[in-house]
Amino acid sequence: MTASDSEAVGHTTASDSGAVGHTTASDSGAVSHITASDSADPYLRTVLADAEPARVDEDDLEHLVDDLGEVVGDRVREFRTSLHLTVADLADRIGMSKAMLSKVENNRASASLSTLARLSVALSVPITAFFRGLDEEHEVLFVKAGQGLRLTQDRPRPGASYSSLGMLRGQHQRMEPVLISFTEPVEHFPLYQHGGSELLYMIFGAMEYGCGRSRYVLEAGDILQFQGDVSHGPTQLMRLPITFLSIKGYGNVRDQLGPST
Repeated sequence: MTASDSEAVGHTTASDSGAVGHTTASDSGAVSHITASDSADPYLRTVLADAEPARVDEDDLEHLVDDLGEVVGDRVREFRTSLHLTVADLADRIGMSKAMLSKVENNRASASLSTLARLSVALSVPITAFFRGLDEEHEVLFVKAGQGLRLTQDRPRPGASYSSLGMLRGQHQRMEPVLISFTEPVEHFPLYQHGGSELLYMIFGAMEYGCGRSRYVLEAGDILQFQGDVSHGPTQLMRLPITFLSIKGYGNVRDQLGPST
């Protein structure tokens, strides 16, 4: 066994000498809970304030570890064969025995971070590529028609409704979709400014919309897109009822979330 072989962790118990097993949550080195007050990022503090600490379910953890090992093994084999390398060829490149690399590809041993780093260099792929296909790395939101979260404003306008269609949490939060409807005339609208950009999709009705010094008449099927730091907002409701979709896009989670249009 080469020096690098010890970096590939077998599916052993914690009591096995010379190998790190799939340890339990009670083992030393467990990560403590992060609280909202620990972060200097205002947005992150808001996200963490809503989060609830969860206890690790050992059965779920075992399934996740097994899925992770299978995905990593499949990706290593995929990248190796795409370069027309044999197991022996790749093992030689990363300083690992052929037998140990075969175990990694067949999910009989777990690759350490050091092994993944060596594989990343040898195969010319980013480390994150080894996790492609792992379902747990994606968050999915599904909102049924009419089940959006109703938003309230400081000064609600009669006949106006705002429904949030959901936002991904944490670092994946990049969009803020809101469904907006007007069923009664409104004389005056405030102007809005916010970080990122915004896209409007007109579903039905007609209205005039201001963006900077320009005015646009939006009818069903029309789309308007603009930078959020430009003053914008409806200027005239031309044909009621009106419904349109507003999607705000943010480059990163530090962008300021503005009020709904």
